[in-house]
Amino acid sequence: MNALVRSLLDGALRLRSLRALLVACVAISFGPLIAKLAQGSGASAADDALQAGVFGVALPLAAYLTAEAVLQRKTLDQAARGVARYGVSGRLAGLGLVLAIAAVLTGVALLGSAAALTAAYPAHDSEFFLDLFRSLPIAVTAGAAYAGWYALASCFGARGGGRKWLLGLDWILGASDGFLAAPWPRGHVRNLLGGSPVLELSQIGAFRVLLLGTSLAVLVAVARSRD
Repeated sequence: MNALVRSLLDGALRLRSLRALLVACVAISFGPLIAKLAQGSGASAADDALQAGVFGVALPLAAYLTAEAVLQRKTLDQAARGVARYGVSGRLAGLGLVLAIAAVLTGVALLGSAAALTAAYPAHDSEFFLDLFRSLPIAVTAGAAYAGWYALASCFGARGGGRKWLLGLDWILGASDGFLAAPWPRGHVRNLLGGSPVLELSQIGAFRVLLLGTSLAVLVAVARSRD
């Protein structure tokens, strides 16, 4: 457990730069911007801000940039070995780095959702608290899903170049609702937010796909890290 905590903290410390803080601020502010630009107010603006702004653009982009920073533009195995040289298991180090990415992305999703909903709803609107409560589990699920998938993508390419492929594939194919969207997080997260489902899955079905896909992605990615 100490090894896992150590690698998690090591990953988090890699995000203390001004650039990382700037990226987080831009990501968090994207939802409110969409809310202000959206036609209408209240629930309609909130839907636009969450689906298009926070979870549609800000979170996927933050996932890519966070993985790049935490893994220092290396593969997961290479980054894990940087921690493992201090006596930490390579696989535990890899898992700790994935958890660090997940924690950051969950925070971005939560803060982005709160900021977007604040911009969308008038002051003291009771729907604000209801939508914020509904967005909490989605933020956790989406943050974990993107962390898992970027961990897996980071196993490929000389320096984890698979991350760029994942960003593009999730962005383009995940925007549809057909068979090609099924593997990627984007469409299933959209379903959880009340948007168009992938392959007509229910929201429970989308959650199960995200849970299964994330679990498999993390297991395969961590297994590829050498002790």
